[in-house]
Amino acid sequence: MDAIHRHLKRLPNTEEAQKKWDTIQKKFNWNETYEEALSLLQETRNVEAHPEISKESLQCAISITAQTNDLSGWFSLQLLNDLMHMWETEIP
Repeated sequence: MDAIHRHLKRLPNTEEAQKKWDTIQKKFNWNETYEEALSLLQETRNVEAHPEISKESLQCAISITAQTNDLSGWFSLQLLNDLMHMWETEIP
């Protein structure tokens, strides 16, 4: 929800955008409770969309990438395997 407020300040037609936002708020009897609910939904979505990374999920992603992309030049299977090795390495 902070994004709405930030965007309203940055838009070239700030006054027009603010009027539209005010209209929406009045039409739907908008209050902070809705903003809090949207924030919680966003947090939940972020967790679902970006689950914890595991060795298995990385190996799967590398395998799929190797099958569906041209891994030549700088973007190679070796590069991906190097990244996997770095991810597995514990740093003291």
